[in-house]
Amino acid sequence: MKRFSIFATYLIALLLTVSAFAQNPQDPQSVRRQKGLHRGKKIRQMDANNDGVISRDEWKGRPKRFNRLDANHDGMITKEELRARRHKRLNPPGI
Repeated sequence: MKRFSIFATYLIALLLTVSAFAQNPQDPQSVRRQKGLHRGKKIRQMDANNDGVISRDEWKGRPKRFNRLDANHDGMITKEELRARRHKRLNPPGI
C-alpha cells in the first residue's frame, strides 16, 4: 500500500509538470500590450504638472528620443504622438 501511495504521488506530480509545460506561451500582441501599459504608467509619472503632455523639461530620457517622439516639433509629446509612433513601429509599411 505504501508503494502505491508513493507511485500515485509521483504520477500526480508528473501530470502537473507536463500540464504546466503544455500551456501556450503568451502571444506577442499581449506582451506588447503589457509593455505598452508599463510605458503609459512611466509617461504619467514623467508628466510632473499633470497637463497630459510631456514637455522637454519633464522628459527624463535622451534628447534625440524626445525629438523623434515629438512629431510636430512643438516641444511637447502628446498621447496622440505616442500612439502614432507605436502604430508605425508595430505596423511597418510594406507588411
